Parts: sequence; C-alpha cells; structure tokens
Amino acid sequence: MRILRSIDGFADEVGCTLQTGGKGVIEVTTPFYLAGGNPLRFCIEERDGDTIRMTDNGDVLFHMAGHGIDASGPSAWYEVIQIVDAFGVQVSYTGEITGGDKVSEAQGLVIRYLSALLAVAAFERKCLGEIEEQTDERARSANWLLGTMLNKGPRVSYS
Repeated sequence: MRILRSIDGFADEVGCTLQTGGKGVIEVTTPFYLAGGNPLRFCIEERDGDTIRMTDNGDVLFHMAGHGIDASGPSAWYEVIQIVDAFGVQVSYTGEITGGDKVSEAQGLVIRYLSALLAVAAFERKCLGEIEEQTDERARSANWLLGTMLNKGPRVSYS
C-alpha cells in the first residue's frame, strides 16, 4: 500500500499504531484520548485514482453524544464543523469527520486530520468541564511534534 509507506515514519514518531485491513484500509490508533479515556482512532482508505480518504466513521460525534453533548444533527455540529474546517477537514451529513487528498499528500493530510480531531477532543473536554491533561509522555511529545509541523497552519480558539 502506497499510503502505508508515506505515513509509516510519521506514525511511528507520533506514537500511532497502524493496522492494515481489507480493500486498502488502514486503521490508525493514536496515543490521544477523548473525554473518558476513549482513544482517538480513524481509518485511511486508498481510493481509485490517486486519492485517499480519512474518516472517524462517526465515532467522535457519537462519543460526544454519549457524554451528553448535543450531536443530534448538522445544526448541533456547528462548532465542530467550524473547528475541523480550520484544518481543511469536513463533517459529512452522517456525522463522519472526513478528509481527503492525493496519496502524495498523505502525511500532510494525516497531520491536518489528527490536529482537527485533537481540536475537537479539546472542545469536548471544555464542554464537559474537564481539565485538558496529557499524562502520557508519548502523547505530550506527539502534541509538540504536531504543533511544530503545523506552526504555519491554522489557529483555532475555543472561547
């Protein structure tokens, strides 16, 4: 798989685990967590042509709803849509957080996509009144690495 070769080094440096599935799909498990300790996960699929698509399969909004945050439909997702849009990522009408690009841009898309998920996780914690806390050294290192890679990227405010 071309995607695997293009993101393997980055994933290892950040602390993600990659598991290949059928039909050109890679499941990525990150060292980052949503409220309550659920790990941030997403899938990358290689599509026809020379493109890739990333999706959380609707898990993040489903998780937020399970913690009492209104995720009943697109109008309730307004803030999440604004957050992920700053990273060039979208929320589909079914509640999936998705992103797409050329295979040659896979590493950049993974960085933007993971950063968008981290921003949504921080938003979720704020909504629930939780203190943002990364106690795992690897997660702190990954946060620093993503910040360094995105130093010219979008800035998102949660206030």
